[in-house]
Amino acid sequence: MDRGGGIDHPFLRGETRRIYAARRDGTGDLVELADGQAAAMRQTTRTELMCPVLKCPDPSITTVGSLTRRDHFRHLRSDPSVDHSPETWFHVEAKALMARWARWAHPDAVVDVEKPSNASRERVADVMVTFPDDTRYAIEVQYSSLSPDKLLERRESYAKQSIHDMRIFISSGIHMTTEWGEPRVHLSPLHETLADTGAAIYWINPSLREIGYPVTTVPPPTSWTVHARRDHGHLQVESLRKFRLEAGGLRSRHTRELDSQTAIWEKVHARRVEADIDRHRREAVRAAAAEKARLEREAAEARQREELAVINRARREAVAAVWARSADGQEAIAQFPDGIPPWLDKDVDLDLPLPATVWQWFIYSRYVRPARFGVFIFPATIRDGLLEHFPGAFEDKVGARAVLRFCRGLAVAGVLTETNTFRRGVVFYRRHPNPPRLSLLPRPAKSAVLPPPCEEVPLPAVDRSIPACSICRLPLDPMLRAHGRHVTC
Repeated sequence: MDRGGGIDHPFLRGETRRIYAARRDGTGDLVELADGQAAAMRQTTRTELMCPVLKCPDPSITTVGSLTRRDHFRHLRSDPSVDHSPETWFHVEAKALMARWARWAHPDAVVDVEKPSNASRERVADVMVTFPDDTRYAIEVQYSSLSPDKLLERRESYAKQSIHDMRIFISSGIHMTTEWGEPRVHLSPLHETLADTGAAIYWINPSLREIGYPVTTVPPPTSWTVHARRDHGHLQVESLRKFRLEAGGLRSRHTRELDSQTAIWEKVHARRVEADIDRHRREAVRAAAAEKARLEREAAEARQREELAVINRARREAVAAVWARSADGQEAIAQFPDGIPPWLDKDVDLDLPLPATVWQWFIYSRYVRPARFGVFIFPATIRDGLLEHFPGAFEDKVGARAVLRFCRGLAVAGVLTETNTFRRGVVFYRRHPNPPRLSLLPRPAKSAVLPPPCEEVPLPAVDRSIPACSICRLPLDPMLRAHGRHVTC
């Protein structure tokens, strides 16, 4: 291997001046103009040589020599119609170079340029190499655009005629694309299609007489260098003299090593792919089994919930009947002769073994009804009393949710007011059924005896001269008048 390459590689540039010419009599190979021989070859060029591009409208050429530039051919007249592109010249020079190389590398073979593959001219090879055992190799130098389908069609045509075809791309133009800032060449769909058929991807620079091909390094732990067949590859360049025609096509010692490493890597990669597929299959089976177990578990839990709901429903009906005849039930019926209000039979969306009225009446009669107006009622205190009064009926977290939802239902009904404190979180206090608005309450006398907290107190006469709390409407101490409310409020 000579060297690697990137976007500034000389292989991608090469010689752009015309250094080859064809003979006017059509015999022999192209004639190469050696550097420094322009003056000596000028007369011969004008009389015996011509432009090697087929169907050139003005094939007359001459030689040009200079001290600063390489000697080369040019047309006698400067005409835009005969200004051939570098890719066209490369194509002509590459065909001549490959024919000359084939005669040098395989002297026992017959080498023809523009040789038809059969009598019907089904295909015309740029260079046809025929060995004594009738083995034929068609070398196609590709510089024009070609679709992958057309490529497969041409390879199939050659295969039907028992001809080994090799396609070599020009090192400049549409078939050579490098990635900007990266030492890599981009492989087009045409290159990938050619690699899928088992053929090697080659580029040729006829001026430098070099062959380039893409390679890549496989991931660890192997880290081998193999043929690049997808996306992109690092450009490797070798002299054309190192290549020979073999059963697998155009090969050198290094490309044969790459063939061997690539074949081993493809087997290893195939085993890895099979292992990955098998692993994904096992994971899919395990996932399906886990999903089935999850569905069965959820179905069993749903059945248990339904059975427990039936049991709790029957238990609630029985407890409700017993509670209605108990002292608590009779007290509730006596206080609400027109029927239990909805806020004492609130659905808290929890499957409990007790009727809602039973435990909610307990909370109301024990904690809410005796509370003074404006005094905090803490849900944690209610929860502890509920768990103690109904042992086994509530879990700790379920009891806390039930209490909080019931108290918030009382807040919606206007019985309680919900607020939030810094230390205790959410708390409630009993709302006055008829709070005085825009009225001030007089300060009670020091000798006055306060009634017990469970009894209702009639409102005293209103004295508008005393500021009241903006929350509970009770009189404010002179020290708190600037704040407008009590500390507890």
